[in-house]
Amino acid sequence: MSLVTCATWRSSRPSTACPPPPRSWKPSVTSPPLHYLLATPAYWLGSALGEEATWRLQRAVSIVMGALALFLLWRILLRVLPDRPGVAGLGVLVVALLPHYLLVCVVVSNDATSIAASMLMLYFAALAVTSDGRLKWAALCGLAAGAACLTRHNTLAIVPAVVAALIIAPFVVKRTGDCVPPSTRAFRSAAAFLLPFLMTAGVWLSNYVGTWGRLDSDPRWHPGQWPVHTFLGKLTWAIDGLYRSAWCQVGWLPGPHSPRPLGFSPIFPRPDLETATLALTVPLAIVALVGALVLLIRWLRSEDSRAQGLVLGMLMVAAFVTFAAVLRNAMYTNPGRFEGGRYLLPAVAGYVPLLAIGPLALPRGWRRGLWIGAVAVLVLMNIISAWEMFTYLVPTFAQ
Repeated sequence: MSLVTCATWRSSRPSTACPPPPRSWKPSVTSPPLHYLLATPAYWLGSALGEEATWRLQRAVSIVMGALALFLLWRILLRVLPDRPGVAGLGVLVVALLPHYLLVCVVVSNDATSIAASMLMLYFAALAVTSDGRLKWAALCGLAAGAACLTRHNTLAIVPAVVAALIIAPFVVKRTGDCVPPSTRAFRSAAAFLLPFLMTAGVWLSNYVGTWGRLDSDPRWHPGQWPVHTFLGKLTWAIDGLYRSAWCQVGWLPGPHSPRPLGFSPIFPRPDLETATLALTVPLAIVALVGALVLLIRWLRSEDSRAQGLVLGMLMVAAFVTFAAVLRNAMYTNPGRFEGGRYLLPAVAGYVPLLAIGPLALPRGWRRGLWIGAVAVLVLMNIISAWEMFTYLVPTFAQ
């Protein structure tokens, strides 16, 4: 459990300390190996230059992976918006300005690598749907999916949306001169994906499930240790936290969720900037989602735009399933997942770029204002969270 989570827990239950994992928990290798293999050369080089250089080079790996993910996102959005490269670029910009995304791209972790691998999976899936050579792209998509799962297991939540898009594409996207029945092409696409996917990630996943009995190694918390106990209470707790952390991690914006200091602090409680800032995101999120759904229906109804509609639908379903998986985990396994924004980021291509795509369903005069508003809110969120981190969080907890 993170320090901010622990402090937030204490603020909600003052008499309860952060509970230890259940005794049934056992230490083991729980993270897949691919990120660490990719980072090994940087570690070797850093070891020859000193400890500080090692940390800097490891952070550089995350920065490179984050930049690669943004490039792949741009290529994906060009498949959704082939005639609107400016809007595709705006979609990349809003992801790049997301405070949580910026954080995971400058710290030493496997998060940025998992996002890049997930973007690669979605990019090859988009190519399989919108261009010729479907089997080749489907096979490469399977390899990318295997790489993603060998980086973080939560990337598995994206796989159902990708497989569904590969299967549906032959039925809705027509190819000139293709005499093979759609059902046969759908089977071939699914097989082309699954074979390399299972060859790359299958052994690790089967061994992991054999060790832990499930794909999540987090110890299950005892019911008495939860901050809330009813189904509705858990659902509300998880949805509220996931919405907040989808924009900016819970506790980064000063307000009612600011973590309590571990000792006396003259700058607690914090001014409530969190409520006002996140309130600005609500209308933007509604327009983004409703507008994207309108466009999705409109594009799927037209034969000329079905391919781009299918890619948009794949991205949105990938985001929905990822949200649902983290939500379930926050309700039934680990309440700390209520602030699980970083576990949503592998599917970031499916929800944050909607801030750029959704306004396209509105009259032209409304679009620019909403786009400017989305960028402005994200810039404001970065300024406030940086101020909170350097003036309060770091001085209070990094001792």
